[in-house]
Amino acid sequence: MDTRPGARIRLAVSRLVDGLGGPALSDAALLIEGDRIAEVGVEASVSRPEDCLELTFPDATALPGLIDAHVHLTVSWEATREGTIERYVGETDGDLVAGRREDLGSATPRNPAA
Repeated sequence: MDTRPGARIRLAVSRLVDGLGGPALSDAALLIEGDRIAEVGVEASVSRPEDCLELTFPDATALPGLIDAHVHLTVSWEATREGTIERYVGETDGDLVAGRREDLGSATPRNPAA
């Protein structure tokens, strides 16, 4: 995507979920200016600057502002990916992601911020 200052992209979609808890908007659009969402709303209400790139996705749902911030926790003390795989062959993803707490009889998730 062109994120240069002033670059504009207008996306038209069949549905838009704004994340505020209301129903999805039908026949919606959003205008992106540089790296910011400038306008969101029903298609007819979102401006159409002459210099913008217009893209239409008739079967798409947009979730503007959604940031995919998930993480994949792995245990990797080996120098290479292959070394890590070899070391942990046979362990389940749950064993690699969760800290085993045998004293509690359960697995506890790790805090990625810790």
